[in-house]
Amino acid sequence: MSDDYDYDYEDDAYDEDDEYVISREMMAAWVARLEERNDAVTDTVIMEMAEVLAPVAAGEQRPVRHLVLEVLASTRIPEVIPVLHQALFDLDDIRPALAELRYHFVLQEVMKTSPLGEQLFRDLVEIMRLAPEEDLRVKAADCLGFTPAAAPFLMEALADESVKVRTSALDRLKTIAAPEAVESLIQLYNRYPEHQAMVLETLGETESDQALDFVLDILANGSLSLKCEAADALSESRDVRALIALCEVLQKDRGELGRVAIKSIGSLLNFGIDMEFISPSVKETVLTTLSPVISLVDEESLEEVVHALGNLGDTRAIPLLAGLLDDADDDLAGEVICALGDFKSPDVLALFIACLDSDDEVRQCAAAKELWNQDVGPVASIVLGHMRSSVFPEDAKADLMTALLCAGSTIPSDLLLAWLEDEHFELREAAFNALWHQPDPAFVDHLLAGLKDEDEDVVVACMKAIGALGDSRTLPPLIAFSTCDEPKLRRRALLVLADVDGFDVMPLLHRATSDPVASVRETAESVIEALNSDDSHCFSRWGSLHYE
Repeated sequence: MSDDYDYDYEDDAYDEDDEYVISREMMAAWVARLEERNDAVTDTVIMEMAEVLAPVAAGEQRPVRHLVLEVLASTRIPEVIPVLHQALFDLDDIRPALAELRYHFVLQEVMKTSPLGEQLFRDLVEIMRLAPEEDLRVKAADCLGFTPAAAPFLMEALADESVKVRTSALDRLKTIAAPEAVESLIQLYNRYPEHQAMVLETLGETESDQALDFVLDILANGSLSLKCEAADALSESRDVRALIALCEVLQKDRGELGRVAIKSIGSLLNFGIDMEFISPSVKETVLTTLSPVISLVDEESLEEVVHALGNLGDTRAIPLLAGLLDDADDDLAGEVICALGDFKSPDVLALFIACLDSDDEVRQCAAAKELWNQDVGPVASIVLGHMRSSVFPEDAKADLMTALLCAGSTIPSDLLLAWLEDEHFELREAAFNALWHQPDPAFVDHLLAGLKDEDEDVVVACMKAIGALGDSRTLPPLIAFSTCDEPKLRRRALLVLADVDGFDVMPLLHRATSDPVASVRETAESVIEALNSDDSHCFSRWGSLHYE
């Protein structure tokens, strides 16, 4: 045997009539055979072990089982775990060493079991309460914390003598965010200063008036460090009261606490509070609070605040965001333009056109990407001018075409023709997408040629355009694509063929329900269901499939 599995075997085992049952040599042979890692040998050994352990499950030959279990545990071979685990749990009078082994194997079982069964749940509670080893109690608390039913037991663990166990229980209670734990958390806060920051964080994530009131009280009356912890904890809240309280703090404090408040306000507006529940007066409070201090925001928090202003949805934020563009670096400029894109406004449109007219490629690309939400009809000639420019970024040109199409503008045929033959795949793809929106029989030859494009995304865009046109001349190559080697193209061909009026696509769809690729099968089944239940056009029946 290897040194790793060396074990100081005790006496040989005897049954109650002093009849020799198993020797140290036999157990050593078991271990040696297991170490061979041969499946057939392992299966045989496990069967032998199970035969020895099975009769004593009813209470016979306890010395045999004690000894066998200790030997098996010493091997640390995964295959013996099920046998060992069952035997350990059948044993009532486990010696301390075996109790520890039992706890370890419970935790191993938990790691591969989801969700926890009732027995494992009870076992974990027992370990967290009784295991003498601190690390075992910590692991048990960690594992328990994945289910809300664990909250009462984790609350018990908050009184554990070990800082590590209390910390683990507290961390899991934060994940569960159980309102019933609030009182226990407040008691922990008052008793153990080392846990105060984490308690505040947990209370901040708990949807409870009592929890929020406690954090707000610390924000108002605690020491500076605890006020900062409370302000940070409020970033996880979903209550408008937290937003108002942070604004009040920021109005009075421009120092360390104010900087934490700014970051939390940004987080609340981005991820916490539903904008529908923020009244116009509260929005005004946020804007008037942030406006004079926006220049004080550190670089890390500024991007979050910028997005928060966009999410706020109040047009009064536009001048504040626009003011940040003047001295913004490339990264911040992109974030500001993205936030401005949330507003459909002539003022924002004017800012975006100014960005397009600049020589700054970052601002050009960012503005082009966000332009789709604006009414570009009145400035279509300016947008088309940039699309025809030889120096304007290619990616941005494609985004400009999207903006025009979203506004219902028609793309000139000469521009489409030039892009269909352009060396940049982004422009070829954009041109075919335009023909999807504005089908034109004059481009049938280009559509057929596009099916042979070297770029797969261009081919997909071409297929969509063919589907929108519905010309019978495009059927043969599409039928061929329905059985090609690439699943994405097979799937797309089926969708397009289902869109062609007068073409019986059912045989192809039924064949595709046996496709080796799940996404193709699922698409075929969805289209068959739609065709059998609705006579409307493909784009209204399963339009979302076209965008995947």
